[in-house]
Amino acid sequence: MENINPQNWPTPNNQNNNGDNRPLPPPPPPPEITLRTMQSDIETMKKSGGESPVAQPFNPTASASAPQQKSTIELSALSKEDASQAVPAVVTEELEAPKKKGNIIKLALILVVLIGIGALGYFVVYPIVGPMLFPKTQAPIVVNNPPVVNPPITEQVPATEQPATTSPITEQLPVLPVIKPHQTLFTVEPDAKKNVELITVTLASIKSALTSESAIKLTATTGLKEMIVFGPNGQINFSETLPLFLTEFASTTLSQYFLEDFTTFLYYDKSGVWPGIVAKVKDSANVANAKTEIAKLETSAALSSFYLTAPGTADVAGFKDGATGARYLKYSATGASLNYNWVKTNVLVISTSYNGFKAALTKLGTQ
Repeated sequence: MENINPQNWPTPNNQNNNGDNRPLPPPPPPPEITLRTMQSDIETMKKSGGESPVAQPFNPTASASAPQQKSTIELSALSKEDASQAVPAVVTEELEAPKKKGNIIKLALILVVLIGIGALGYFVVYPIVGPMLFPKTQAPIVVNNPPVVNPPITEQVPATEQPATTSPITEQLPVLPVIKPHQTLFTVEPDAKKNVELITVTLASIKSALTSESAIKLTATTGLKEMIVFGPNGQINFSETLPLFLTEFASTTLSQYFLEDFTTFLYYDKSGVWPGIVAKVKDSANVANAKTEIAKLETSAALSSFYLTAPGTADVAGFKDGATGARYLKYSATGASLNYNWVKTNVLVISTSYNGFKAALTKLGTQ
């Protein structure tokens, strides 16, 4: 049987516009209205175990007769358990994520704009405006004046390193040796002259230099060559040279009597090459004492050191007086005879051969 809803019946006023009393057709059913509220969503999620909430049908008539309810439920009225179920953490993160992403994008855009403004100012604006705001100062003009010579700087030892009474120490330059010139004692020009320079003054170096020079012969068979022997400080000293040959003599004693500059010679003949020396007593020295000092050579056992080659055996009789007033010692080798004598009162002549002794007297102008 068809259910007829009384509300669909026509009322006395339900008449058509034509004025007849025919009933009008019933109005169409009202549209279905669905409604979702926070409370309905919470209940739906509780019942379904967290599924998406579904809208519930809404009857306006029933809703009008029912007591009015609040449309908004404060979260504070809910328990902690209900609040955590009502607003899942995923929903909160999804809501906050766009805000964070938007803030990052804004910061990035602001940074790019600032960098662009700085680059534009440095590379475009500053090259144009900078020279006008900060003009370059012109470099000072340098005038080529003569250099100023400062006084020499004296190196001083700090006061803390020396006693208070010590004067400042001045750096001293090494003292260069003074080269002493040679003045020959010969008054007659010798047959030849030769300079010899020694690195060190020793008996071996002197005899080596004389031996090397003895191999260089003179033009004539016989003759006298003056040897000018220099050491590091110039002409070698007599007081230092004679003790090298005869150790009986002391350098300090000889320097009191004799001039340091003396004459050395080599005499050439058919028997060999014979060395000799000439020395002069100082004007201020006692000649007699000088003669007494030189007489000591007659007792020396090293007289053969004067020779460049071995002179043989010395005469056992020792020194004898010669015809010219000289004293001599005969050796077994041909031409070897050690002679010494005083000429011109204060000039000493020593020769390793008698012929060389006579040639030296000739060059001294005494024979």
